[in-house]
Amino acid sequence: FLASESRESNRHSSSQPQPQIVRTMRHAWYHVLATATAITRTTVDVGRVSVTYDQHYFDTPVPQPRQGQRVADRSGLRPWPCAVPLLQHLSEATVPALETSLGRPPRVLELGSGVGLLGIGLALATGAEVTLTDPGLPTRFSKGADSISTLEFLRRNVALNDAPTARAEKLLWGDADDLEAFRSAPPFDLVVASEVLYE
Repeated sequence: FLASESRESNRHSSSQPQPQIVRTMRHAWYHVLATATAITRTTVDVGRVSVTYDQHYFDTPVPQPRQGQRVADRSGLRPWPCAVPLLQHLSEATVPALETSLGRPPRVLELGSGVGLLGIGLALATGAEVTLTDPGLPTRFSKGADSISTLEFLRRNVALNDAPTARAEKLLWGDADDLEAFRSAPPFDLVVASEVLYE
């Protein structure tokens, strides 16, 4: 439709008005593109476990709530390639060795959990107590929609999986209140992060 509609519009010069049906169809199509949610549900098999999560690639830009100073972005609403091999390595070698050494399931903190693939997978595969974290940015997933926080998006992904030892908490790096909330908890045995820094 887009290609044929584009050829149709090129046939009309600025002095010739386009037929009403073409203008109406173009308006309707652009409305669909602008308001479509690109949230998709995916299941990834990693070793003995399957992790299900929703993701959003924002292929069509969506205006976002203003935050003032930028402190984080929404790149975590999609998975990144390193999560699967890191999950395999941690669940097959690192976490079992740590559990043997501790004599109990380790307490794991994941920084910048995104869609939760790594943290949820660790909880499912090893039984480790995993705290997934996210800064909780208000986000609109389609034009005109109410915003939900990226933390709520992550919590929904945790709920999609039967992982009783996984939970999601707010953590904006450098935020004193968020850090204070973690100080009262028992210390973590392992801190993990997957593709949280980029240029």
